[in-house]
Amino acid sequence: NCTGEGEKPCCECESCRAVAEGSSVDVIEMDAASHRGVAEIQDLTDSVMYAPTAGKYKVYIIDEVHMLSTEAFNALLKTLEEPPEHVVFILATTEPQKVPATILSRCMKLDFRRVPEKMLTENMRRICETKKIEAEEGALSLIAVNADGSVRDSLSILEQCICPGEPLRRDDVAEVLGTSGVEPLLQLTDLILERNPSEALLLLNEILSAGAETRQFMKEWLGHFRNLLIARYVKEPSDILNMSAENADRVVEQSGRISREELEKAIRELTETISLTKWAKYPRIMLEMTVVKLSDPQETVPVREKNASSETGSRREKTGTSSVPHSPAKMEHDWEPDPVPREQDVPPLIHTDTERKTERPPKEVPGAAASVLSEEDWVRAVDRAASERGF
Repeated sequence: NCTGEGEKPCCECESCRAVAEGSSVDVIEMDAASHRGVAEIQDLTDSVMYAPTAGKYKVYIIDEVHMLSTEAFNALLKTLEEPPEHVVFILATTEPQKVPATILSRCMKLDFRRVPEKMLTENMRRICETKKIEAEEGALSLIAVNADGSVRDSLSILEQCICPGEPLRRDDVAEVLGTSGVEPLLQLTDLILERNPSEALLLLNEILSAGAETRQFMKEWLGHFRNLLIARYVKEPSDILNMSAENADRVVEQSGRISREELEKAIRELTETISLTKWAKYPRIMLEMTVVKLSDPQETVPVREKNASSETGSRREKTGTSSVPHSPAKMEHDWEPDPVPREQDVPPLIHTDTERKTERPPKEVPGAAASVLSEEDWVRAVDRAASERGF
């Protein structure tokens, strides 16, 4: 609806200013999380027939569209198939996989990517300069890291950390976020590599007592092991690590003292612990258990060996076999030589009406259940009996 020249909004015309101020009557926004029924969608589809008031188009923005019910999607489908020429629908969602395929096939999909940390930092620096707020570069970088690519989250954290009349420092941001910095992470990882669970638990207690939040600390520690992984395989990791040159050198030095198996085990354990403590009532206990697992000398078996032994054990359970060899004296199916056939054990031959010779099944001899003839001995006995009787 911009009346200016060019493809991009001019942000100066009356229509652009109305949209920016939220007073445009031609831009209607609906929250699908709280208006997810058929009645709300029917009201929307009825209003699309009216022409726009000021601009060329009437824009409907449906936020969190995946929250609509199945019936509401069906009610919206007909309007999406044949919308009026003056109507534009914008369906916003963070979970596009939950939107029915019939809706997705009638829309042009645009995936929004996370904003790089460098752009977030520059945006916050520009805001601080406009507001005449003195801010350290490290403080803005820490906010950008915790915003995880979200402009809204970065501005929310910045607003929480700003104190009127005082400069914004990195320590202030760390205190608001409950972070602990690089130094405690390096010290705790050193104790893990030294296999010293006692000192590791004491250091963890000091970190948490100083104000670090348990779940936030776990995320930072997992990120530290990720930095060790990058420093181990990247020649110049300073740009990727997003930290000062001094701290980057310390991370590189520590990465040379940790093996790939130890990195893999630490990342696996912390990832599992973070997942389990998402709704746990006492996350600190699970974190302390993870510290013990990583630092206990008895838990130094590489991950591959543990996986191989567990797979072997499960295979033995399925087949019912054991890894302990049986004693030859206790074998249930030891081989014994076949007994020598006796003449009285050879069954007689009989003739049928068709003069065909057939063999009679062996009779059961009392007390001779273990005396079973092999096929070769049986044939020899039958031949010998036949020759003696003149057959």
